[in-house]
Amino acid sequence: MMSSQVIAIAGTQRGGKGTLAAILATLSTALDPGLNTQYFTAGVDVYPFACNLTSALKYPDIDADGADQLVARDLLKFLKGLDGNEPYSHKNLLLVIDEAMRLLSLLEESDRTWAIQYLLSRFAKCGGTLIIVLHGSNLTSVVGKATAGLADTFKLSVNFIGCVAQSVSAGGLRKMNVASGEYFKANPNNFGEPVSGGNLGMIPEWLKTHLHPGNGQPDPARTLLQFFPELIQQHERAVIPRGEKIAPSDAVNHLESIFSKPYQEVEFLEVEESSISEADLEQIVAIVAATTSPPTSFAAIRNSRKWGEEKKSVLYLRNALSQLIDTNQLCGNEKDGFSVINVN
Repeated sequence: MMSSQVIAIAGTQRGGKGTLAAILATLSTALDPGLNTQYFTAGVDVYPFACNLTSALKYPDIDADGADQLVARDLLKFLKGLDGNEPYSHKNLLLVIDEAMRLLSLLEESDRTWAIQYLLSRFAKCGGTLIIVLHGSNLTSVVGKATAGLADTFKLSVNFIGCVAQSVSAGGLRKMNVASGEYFKANPNNFGEPVSGGNLGMIPEWLKTHLHPGNGQPDPARTLLQFFPELIQQHERAVIPRGEKIAPSDAVNHLESIFSKPYQEVEFLEVEESSISEADLEQIVAIVAATTSPPTSFAAIRNSRKWGEEKKSVLYLRNALSQLIDTNQLCGNEKDGFSVINVN
C-alpha cells in the first residue's frame, strides 16, 4: 500500500478508510520515530495516536461547522507553505488527511480545485508521503471537473486503495455499516472496482480485539496501538485558561490593518469588543458637534479635553464610532474625519 508517495484511500462511507489511514500512519511512525507526522481531520473523533494533530478539537469554543472550516483553512495554509518551499525539502514528512472530502468542501471553489490538484499531482515534489482519505466513486465525484483534463499518467502516480463496508445488526431490524477489513488496489476511474490482481488482503482477527469506544465494534487501529504504547497519545479538547478566549479567525488581519495606519499610536489592543456606555456615545457626538472646522479627525476625538484624564483606547473608540454611524448619528470615516448628521 505504501508503494507510492501519494496513497489515496477511497470508497463508501464507513468502509474503514480512516482506520486504514491510522494503521499506515502508526506503522510508519513505529518504523521511523523521527518522522514528522502531520494529521488533519474534521470532527473530534480522532485516534489516540501520537502526531501533530489539527482537528476540530483545536477550536473548542466554536460550533462543529465553524471548527471544521477553521481546520480546512489551516490545511490550505499548510499546503501553500509546502508549495512555496524548495523541491524535496520535506523528505521526513508524512501528511495524513482524513475526512478530506469534508475539509475540501469547506474551501472556496478555487482553493478546493488548487488543493486537490496540488495534493494529487505536485505534492510528491516536496519529498514527503501523503495519505489522503477520499469519499467518492471516482476523482470527478471528488472535485467535479477539476481533474477532467489530467492524463492517465497522473492517475498512475497515485496509489488508490479501495475498501468495502459491511452491514451488521444494530438490534431488531436495524442495521449499521462497519468496515469489513478487506482492501484492494482500486481502479482510478472507479474506486469501487479493483484492478486486475489488486487484492490486498484482509485485516487479521488478532488485530480486532480492541473495541471502538463509540460504536463498540472491533477497532484495528486502536488494537495496533496496544503493540506500540509509546505512540499512544490522548487528544483532548484544548483547554483555555479562565478568563481567556480564542481570538476570532480574522484577528490577525484585524490587527495588521490597525498597525498599518500611519497615525496609529502603538499600544496593546484587546481583540474582544468592549461594551460601549451611552454616556461615552453622547460625549463623542458632543465633541464632534463642537468642532469649529468639521469634519473631526479620529485623533481630535480621542485627545479631546472633554475626556479628562480617562483617555479611551483606540479599539474602544473605533467600536463606539462604528455604533454611532450605524445608528445614523455620525457620518464619515477614520481617514476623512467624522461629522454629525443633522436631522431636520
